[in-house]
Amino acid sequence: MKKAFIIIGIAIVVIITMIVLCIIFSNKKVKVSEITHLSFSYTKGYMINSNIIYTLEYRDNKYIATVKPYGIPNEEAREITVKEETVKEIENILNKYEVGSWNGFNKSDKYVLDGDSFSFSASFKDGKSISAHGYMSWPKNYYDVRNELDELFMNLYNSVY
Repeated sequence: MKKAFIIIGIAIVVIITMIVLCIIFSNKKVKVSEITHLSFSYTKGYMINSNIIYTLEYRDNKYIATVKPYGIPNEEAREITVKEETVKEIENILNKYEVGSWNGFNKSDKYVLDGDSFSFSASFKDGKSISAHGYMSWPKNYYDVRNELDELFMNLYNSVY
């Protein structure tokens, strides 16, 4: 009889632990929709102006992107009014590569002294947000997301002039 109680007790603890873990991990992932703010920046080396910065803000009933490419001084970043279709493209990229699962990512390789880093944050109309940072450590699909955002934001940048 004691063995049965012990087995039932262990089973209950295992089930409760599994439920708690499911709740924790399901809350961590955020669905990307109706962006109100997005900021993505990363470094590629340590030359002057080697940082890349992309932001998207919803203000005054329109979306404004700021693009600062590699090799360009911060003062020469361009502000660009963005169409709703472009915002949907960004949301599709972020959902396609499950960027919502990046939420809470904060890792670094402490053994690398001169490496690359990234920072990502996004907020949405429903009040949810995503925040991720890394130094020589990248979340799943990082390079795919970076490459697609590079192409999209650089097309915006080049369309202005």
